[in-house]
Formats: sequence, C-alpha cells, structure tokens
Amino acid sequence: MSFSLSAEQEQLKKVARQFAEAHLVDLAAAVRAEPDPARRAALARPVFEKAVAAGFLKGFIPAPFGGAAGNGVDAAILIEEWAAASPDFVISMAGPIIALVPVYQAGTPEQIQRFVAPFLAAGGAPLAAMAYSEPGGSANFDASARPRAPAPPPCPTVTTT
Repeated sequence: MSFSLSAEQEQLKKVARQFAEAHLVDLAAAVRAEPDPARRAALARPVFEKAVAAGFLKGFIPAPFGGAAGNGVDAAILIEEWAAASPDFVISMAGPIIALVPVYQAGTPEQIQRFVAPFLAAGGAPLAAMAYSEPGGSANFDASARPRAPAPPPCPTVTTT
C-alpha cells in the first residue's frame, strides 16, 4: 500500500494551498478581528463564492450525483490545506456537503436533482443546513417545558434454575 499522493493529488494540494494563501489567511485575520457573529459570517461569503467558482464545492459532491469528488483523500487534501489557514472556512465548505448526505442516501431522483443542482453550479454561494429535533428532549433546548411521558413499567425479571 502506497501512502504517496498521485500527481493529480499533488496538483490539488498545490491549488488548495494557493487558494488558502490568496484568500483564507486574510479571511481568518478579519474573522478574528470582527466581534459581531453575523458580520463574521458575512465575511466568508465572497471567499465562499470564489471557492464555488473555482470548482471546489463541486469537488466535494460524489461523481454519481454530478460532482467531481474522487475519494476521501481528495477531500482531506482540501480540508488540510484550508484548515491550516482558516478552520472556520472549512466548516463553511463542509456544512452544505454534510447536509446533502441524507439526500444522496435516501432522496428520490427528483429530490436529488432539486437539492443538489445548486451545489453543482459554477457560481453563487448555495447554502444547506441540517437540523435534528427531539420533542421533549435536549435538542430543543429553547422550547417551553412540557411534561414528559411516564416511563414504561420495568421489564419482569426472569430467573432460571
């Protein structure tokens, strides 16, 4: 087993590092200096749009769904190069991809087309999000308190001799 990168992966690493040096170092500094969370988030949008235009977002989407993702090593190369300059930006890129996984895994062909298409575009800043809900549970931490259902009776104990 070889742990060497292919020529294509070495090129991807070079391009990812150049992108990080050109855009992410300054972004990280600006984000650290901005105290307002909404303005911090807005700072990443122009850089995110540049990443989309460069084809990086499409590179995270599996090929069977129209993307250009080759394998996990390619994604790791991008993440490693970008995280060295701006860990926050990695989350900006990974968030939409993580949210699309349930669509790939369980969506109908129509849903896959509808929800994935914006992420295959050569421009813009498409967003996706995933949310979990746990009625009466800790996931809804800001929901008003509701009484919980009573616990089920204990299971009878069975003993054998």
